[in-house]
Amino acid sequence: MSEELKGCPFCGKAPIVGNEFCRCGTLCCPLCDKHVRLAIWQTRPVEDGLRAEIEQLDGKYLHLQEIVETEREETLSVMIALCDVNAALKAALWKAKSEIDSMLVADYDGDVYQHLQDIRMITVVLLGEEE
Repeated sequence: MSEELKGCPFCGKAPIVGNEFCRCGTLCCPLCDKHVRLAIWQTRPVEDGLRAEIEQLDGKYLHLQEIVETEREETLSVMIALCDVNAALKAALWKAKSEIDSMLVADYDGDVYQHLQDIRMITVVLLGEEE
């Protein structure tokens, strides 16, 4: 047999090999006095099935890691873009507030002056300032 013999399915120890049979050499192991054909000894359907499932799950895990990394990079890009937009909005609000302040020193009638005051208050609130 060209492949390496698997350990005992119960205790994990290397088997004692005869012509076409083998057995576990560990005393008190359920297979210590049982002679098993080599082909049967090498057959581990449950272990093989579990190994195949683990391999499949590892593949899915790696795929999910790639998705998470891609999403993380995209999220960071969006956050940076939002910060840029936020900075541009704040700059526009500061400019608007400054222009409104300069307009408020002019002599407008009551309604226009009140509208300017209302707009100025909105810019103050959006900028997070206290008046």
